[in-house]
Amino acid sequence: MHASAAELAQRRVQALAWFVDPSGNRHEVSWGMCSDFLRFVSPIGVPRFLTDPMGAGHTVLPAPAFDETYAFLRDVMGFGLSDIFRVRFTSDPAEPEKRIHFLHCANGRHHSLAIFEMRRKPAASM
Repeated sequence: MHASAAELAQRRVQALAWFVDPSGNRHEVSWGMCSDFLRFVSPIGVPRFLTDPMGAGHTVLPAPAFDETYAFLRDVMGFGLSDIFRVRFTSDPAEPEKRIHFLHCANGRHHSLAIFEMRRKPAASM
């Protein structure tokens, strides 16, 4: 879908398209940042924000439709697989393992995106 004029203004970009993956996560692709090039001042008073030369780190997304979401990110979006983890959060052997796949793109990072086999929290009502 193409962004509305309000979404473009809010994100301060010239063009934006968005889509939803098989697990219901919204992804946005934008172009043409609109900026006054003034130094960022945090509205909540964070004194500084430091990253390495590649920018902010990775994102972990919930993926209840894990296999379908992984296939979408791999086959449609072009991400490669970096690592696979299987985790339990308790010592209960009856707890099913949950998968985490770490994915990379062409930016030199080991991974830029991870998907985690878990349910999505319902969106907060407005």
